Amino acid sequence: MYTGAKTVLRAVYGNSKGFEVKVGMHQGSALSPLLFVIVMKAISREFRVALLWELLYADDLAVIAETEEELIKWLNVWKENVESKGMRVNMNKTKVMISGEGEAEGCGKVRGRVNPVTSAGRTSVDIGDSAKLELVDKFCYLGDMLSVDGDADAAVESRIRIGWNKFRQLVPLLTNKDVSLIMRGRLYSSCVHTSVLHGNET
Repeated sequence: MYTGAKTVLRAVYGNSKGFEVKVGMHQGSALSPLLFVIVMKAISREFRVALLWELLYADDLAVIAETEEELIKWLNVWKENVESKGMRVNMNKTKVMISGEGEAEGCGKVRGRVNPVTSAGRTSVDIGDSAKLELVDKFCYLGDMLSVDGDADAAVESRIRIGWNKFRQLVPLLTNKDVSLIMRGRLYSSCVHTSVLHGNET
């Protein structure tokens, strides 16, 4: 299907010359995500565990474990197995987040989860073979911001920031009196409103 496939880059100044695609999948093709999911499901059948310990969405993977040792073990299992099939794990994009238990406070409140790793001053996790993964207290997964505290504050702030960015980009159109009020309302609903609420259903 991809033999002799060619593509072009579309830019403001026009299209580039055609060039051959030798690796990866066609960008923008409706078939590409489906093919990738089918291949990943077949490749990982022998070593994947299941939900809730692994969240696999196309080429994004979240591995969840109860201990750091268990996490390192499963990360290495995934890395070794996919690389043996000719694929590559981008370790620069791979992050580790470790969350501790909440500590009870007076009046029935929870102080928030204490991260014993970052509070000790660690910045990375050694997974062997001289590979170190950055230790973070929050990261973005499938458009949602996950936080070590387990609350939604970082996700809400991220969505609001994205909404304001979209709004600023559209200010020339949203304030243009030559564009009808109905059209401006539709533009706001489809571009700004949806970007703020993206992923809320999940």
